[in-house]
Amino acid sequence: MFLVAVSTKNTRTNTDFSDYTVMLKFWSDFGFTVLMAYFFYSIITALTGLDSILRPKGTSKAKAFFPHR
Repeated sequence: MFLVAVSTKNTRTNTDFSDYTVMLKFWSDFGFTVLMAYFFYSIITALTGLDSILRPKGTSKAKAFFPHR
């Protein structure tokens, strides 16, 4: 409740940027970025099956090369 009261009474002018304002702006931008990254990651990988396309199919059975003596 205290943070809500401080945030609503905090006014920003061209000459005064408090540390609280900078911190509030940074964490809100960072939180929004992380939220959107998680949202788009889950949409792209879950709905398009991108993970199964990029993952190799089966195991490779490469034979070891031993030259004849």
